[in-house]
Amino acid sequence: MLAGWLLFKDYVFAGTRISVSDFTRYFFGVFVIIGHIFPVFLKFKGGKGIASTMGLFTFALPCETWWYIFIVAALLLCVFFYIYFSEWGSMGSLIGVTALSIWQAVIFVLRYDELLLNGWIIGILMILLMLNVLTWGAHHKNIYKLVAGEEHRTRVRKKKKTI
Repeated sequence: MLAGWLLFKDYVFAGTRISVSDFTRYFFGVFVIIGHIFPVFLKFKGGKGIASTMGLFTFALPCETWWYIFIVAALLLCVFFYIYFSEWGSMGSLIGVTALSIWQAVIFVLRYDELLLNGWIIGILMILLMLNVLTWGAHHKNIYKLVAGEEHRTRVRKKKKTI
């Protein structure tokens, strides 16, 4: 993600004012997340992509506008409190990924409001959607368990010892 931003931050797509780095950050990030979920060296059995997706979304916009990190921190704090009080870790993770991607999509819609039908903007928004589909798809077993009421809770709080 950072390489995509650093390499292409000073370029725009021909005939537009759309920054090439707005596309390449997320395009490169897709492959990081695919590599996390389906690692070649582990026979395509990896994680669920939450850490890499949250990492991508945490730094994708703040690398260009530093104060966006406060918005990211506020969203991640809300996710932490959700997980802490509900003890549904998988659901909290999915809510966090979705909230961060929606926030980033809103930034691009506001930034390029008159260019929303441009293929590059549609591409950026489709990549954001694809990242959600990848992480939600990797959590399909957790989602089935949540719906069935069989999902194990994430213990964040310490239990009080009774005498």
